[in-house]
Amino acid sequence: MKTILRVLGLLRPYRREVTFALVCILVGNTFALAVPRLLGATIDAVVARGNMGLVLALAGAIVVVSLLRGLFLFGQGYYTEAAAQGAAYRLRNQLYDHLQRLSFTYHDRQQTGELMSRATSDIENVRMFLKFGLERSVQLLFLLPLTCVLLLTLDAKLALLSFAFLPVILGRSFYASRQLRRLWDRVNADTGALTTILQENLVGVRVVRAFGREDFESRKFAAQARNVSLDTLEANKLHSFNMPFMNLMILLAIGLVLWLGGQEVIAGRMTPGALAQFIFYLLMLTGPVRVVGFIATLYSRAASSGGRIFEVLDAPSPVRDAPQA
Repeated sequence: MKTILRVLGLLRPYRREVTFALVCILVGNTFALAVPRLLGATIDAVVARGNMGLVLALAGAIVVVSLLRGLFLFGQGYYTEAAAQGAAYRLRNQLYDHLQRLSFTYHDRQQTGELMSRATSDIENVRMFLKFGLERSVQLLFLLPLTCVLLLTLDAKLALLSFAFLPVILGRSFYASRQLRRLWDRVNADTGALTTILQENLVGVRVVRAFGREDFESRKFAAQARNVSLDTLEANKLHSFNMPFMNLMILLAIGLVLWLGGQEVIAGRMTPGALAQFIFYLLMLTGPVRVVGFIATLYSRAASSGGRIFEVLDAPSPVRDAPQA
């Protein structure tokens, strides 16, 4: 958790972009919450009253709300990317500058390919978390409670039945997050070792050829590349199981709502528009819940990569300014 908080601290110089992004996320998702209510009212206007004038007015309102939502979605994407790119730019330069100031002893102990991996793929993992992880996390924290309240106001019984699936989904996500952290640590270490082999081979290619060691070096590279492939495959296998599992839980919840809600409509205790509205809100609820697995993956990769980057940045440098220099 300390590593993630330190990663989030990279956004401090970009408070303006982060603020604009948060405003766009909150306002855009507020417009998104208005669409199901308008759709439900439109269905009831057609089925119950046949009022085409009201239908046209509601359809126009849906178009306007959707356009406004699209505008704020653009702002959301732009400002989150601007903040994430800025943070990655500063971190990359900070890491490079610190490497210039570290002692020869430090560089003798470290493998060049490993340092290259931290300056490239690890920083990209951090950027992905700052862009998508932060964006999706805010959406989750905003939409989840509001959508739950809206579902409860529409039909408390159906809402509580739907919520029964949430602990299973969230529990699976947290379990996967712990497993993915371990796997991505291995992938990052393997990638660093692979980069080291490549770098050392390219630098010493004349020596390799002079001693006829091409086949040996090729086998060594292939063995390490296989480790990267197998560990990445294992991590993605876990992630790939997570998504279908969550989708299954979501579809079971929707099927249960359609069955019980349909009976309520037939009995006259619920309007078709209210049932449609409930299903739309349930789908909106499942959106944030579905990306919990994606957020968990980004979180795990950022925690692993951030730790590797900060390990270098925290290494003491013998090159320091004199007092009052």
